[in-house]
Amino acid sequence: DVAETCYLDLRQMIGALLARSDPAPIFVKPHPRDKDIATRDWLGVEAARDARLQVVDANIHDMLATAKVAVTINSAVGIEAMLHRTPVVLCGRADFHHCAVTVQTVSGMEEGIAEALLSDWPQDAFLSWYFEGQCLNAGKDSLTDDFLAKIAATGFDLAAIGG
Repeated sequence: DVAETCYLDLRQMIGALLARSDPAPIFVKPHPRDKDIATRDWLGVEAARDARLQVVDANIHDMLATAKVAVTINSAVGIEAMLHRTPVVLCGRADFHHCAVTVQTVSGMEEGIAEALLSDWPQDAFLSWYFEGQCLNAGKDSLTDDFLAKIAATGFDLAAIGG
């Protein structure tokens, strides 16, 4: 459940994409954990109404390698899109928003996609900064120390939690 991070929910996001006059196909791969039959049914109804909308279970990397733009709420799909140098539009809060356009309203989708497509994104530099400097390596023996160091770097007093 990502509702607390959403500016647009799934239906609003898809609706905003369908409201655009762009004739390009809109491929939707439902989240693997989304087992809600109502969501699948809704997507099927919308796909029957608009031939641009195609609900697929294709490999996400095959999709992103050929996509003009990736639109997501805040999924790792955004990061994966950057690996393919595909521009990203976010419809929710994400910790990788620095190298994407964030759309907060249905009416902002058109402008958000245009901005994402026209921007020259420093995706390689961003991904290096993000993974090397902002994330923790869960496979390192020093994970706990690295985690506590990041907390301490924020100014939090580790002694307050017994650290």
